[in-house]
Amino acid sequence: MELRKNLQQFYLNKAGLLNNLSVKLSAENLNKETQVLPKAEDPFISKTRETIETHIADTAFSVEDLCKEVFMSHSKLHRKLDALIGCSPNKFIRMIRLKKAKELLQQTEETISSIAFDCGFHDPGYFARVFKQDFGRTPQEWRGEVKNA
Repeated sequence: MELRKNLQQFYLNKAGLLNNLSVKLSAENLNKETQVLPKAEDPFISKTRETIETHIADTAFSVEDLCKEVFMSHSKLHRKLDALIGCSPNKFIRMIRLKKAKELLQQTEETISSIAFDCGFHDPGYFARVFKQDFGRTPQEWRGEVKNA
């Protein structure tokens, strides 16, 4: 079970999403994991992440569309992502979108609603709720903290 958890954390780290987790990997765990991991899985996570990033502004992009892009059935994609990174395809899409939104909040002066639409959220209220749920602060609060730091 611990090895599975370490694998999930490793792949979240590879996808650039580890900062969403409360537990960080230590350097020795990461080195130990890279020796054990099958190299064939890295391209799958990369391709899935790149596919989502390609369609990030598309509010209609769904898990079914992702399945078509990576040539897998919905259930197989769900099982594989759950085994590798510990989350569903829907949650993975949301995590990638929130990561992009976080970058845009830091780099641009666009409105929060505009950033929400640019990252594929069709409701700025929902975007603010899930942002606060994942990062502990609203987008407005987070942007203020980044600018003051």
